Amino acid sequence: MSWVHLEDKIVTARKPHRCYLCDKPIAKGEKYLRRSGIEEGEGYITAKMHSECEEHTRDWDEGDWETFSSAPIVTGK
Repeated sequence: MSWVHLEDKIVTARKPHRCYLCDKPIAKGEKYLRRSGIEEGEGYITAKMHSECEEHTRDWDEGDWETFSSAPIVTGK
């Protein structure tokens, strides 16, 4: 699959969300990273994640993202 990265933005949650990486809650009022892009075969995607969780992925390459499963990343959250 091919990914076209469009934007990363730190935003404040206006409602509760789930972290794409660790699957734990992002509470209303909490700051989080919103990553948007276009995934081949899927279209426009927005992933919401704790900034701390995203730090664990900074050294990931395309293969790491492609093999990422729903098994959560272990964090202090």
